[in-house]
Amino acid sequence: MEAGELVPLEIVLDLIKEAMLKAVAKGSKGFLIDGYPREVKQGEQFECEIQEAKSVIFFDVPEDILVQRLMHRAKTRYMVTVRI
Repeated sequence: MEAGELVPLEIVLDLIKEAMLKAVAKGSKGFLIDGYPREVKQGEQFECEIQEAKSVIFFDVPEDILVQRLMHRAKTRYMVTVRI
């Protein structure tokens, strides 16, 4: 991970599970998980170990728009937003 590699699937799933359990304890009734799963294996493991997804939102975005968004994200990656 320190070398910029992807985090192993098991660690990601454990982190998601922990965050979801904490949110449920505080009264959350649903979740929107952005950018996960990235591959079928992750989705299958999520449904096996946590719960079957009740809904999925798929955004079909043209490639040029995706490139624009990624470039913008790269520029603002370390920017901090403070709301008062």
